[in-house]
Amino acid sequence: MKAIKYLAVICIMVINHTFASTAVNLVSTRVIDDRVEMLVPSNFQIMSEDVLKLKYPSEQRPTKVYTNEAGSVNLAFRLTDSAIPHGDISKGLPVLNTMFSHLYPSAHWLDSQVLSINNRQFGKFELITPAVDTQFYNLMFVCELDGRMLLFTFNCPKNQMKDWRPSAYKIMKSVRISNS
Repeated sequence: MKAIKYLAVICIMVINHTFASTAVNLVSTRVIDDRVEMLVPSNFQIMSEDVLKLKYPSEQRPTKVYTNEAGSVNLAFRLTDSAIPHGDISKGLPVLNTMFSHLYPSAHWLDSQVLSINNRQFGKFELITPAVDTQFYNLMFVCELDGRMLLFTFNCPKNQMKDWRPSAYKIMKSVRISNS
């Protein structure tokens, strides 16, 4: 009987540890020129410039990336030079779909749509992309800032998608942009 009680206590501890390890603490953070505020995982740090250049060798790399300690889960931002007149994402969605399809030809597309988040139009793209030895879940969302496309990208290894996807959605839905 003692052995059964002991086993039950261990099972409860393992279950609690499992759920605790997948819980993500999100904190409100100003991420771009004090104009963009959103939730960011509290244990994420800003990726160093050296690591940023190694991980994103293209000159079109993100401006800023928040990352976990292992560098495997990332939240990236880039204010592009691409124009989005009057914030009309819905007219640009087909163009963005084509652009992302060309950038990620072997991707498995999960979703693409226009959303309203905090009274602003966003384009949302979800896809699984291949990497050298794994696959990555990507949640990309775009909006207009000063007539230009602001691109957000959340990614994690596909095998962690179940744990991170709910937090990625919370992060996306938390974006608030001030008008100057």
